[in-house]
Amino acid sequence: MKRALAVAAMTFGFAAPALAAMSAQEFVDAAANSGLFEIKSSQAALDQKVPTDVADFAQKMIVDHTKANDELMAVAKGKDVTVPESLDAKHQETLDEVEGMQGEDFVKGYVDAQVKGHEETVETFQAYAKEGDDADLTGFASKTLPTLQEHLDMAKQIQGKMGGS
Repeated sequence: MKRALAVAAMTFGFAAPALAAMSAQEFVDAAANSGLFEIKSSQAALDQKVPTDVADFAQKMIVDHTKANDELMAVAKGKDVTVPESLDAKHQETLDEVEGMQGEDFVKGYVDAQVKGHEETVETFQAYAKEGDDADLTGFASKTLPTLQEHLDMAKQIQGKMGGS
């Protein structure tokens, strides 16, 4: 349980640098890292014995975030930005923590990380959609926001059923 709380605490600051005046590169870094984290942590969830609702959620995260990352790469192609292909240190550390858990601690750590990560990702996408410096990327952010909000709502619902944070 202590490890699950530590993971939840580590997920703060997930999304990106200061939300005001975020550059295209900062947005791409934040979007790609959060998407990669969702995919990798959800693959780990499917490798564990997790409740059906958590497994269904994890599968949806893999499908939706793979699609979003593919779309991000397509939008970023030909622009002066680089899409990260691996996790940054912060996301990797959180992933390592979650993957090191077992049983109920894993489920709680995974779900808590999903809630915190999606809260911050939604905030990042909202800010960039409103004030981003690249029209194509602001369009991507606006288009992707409803799916991210749906993920956040789903994660909070699962967390609530668990008596979560």
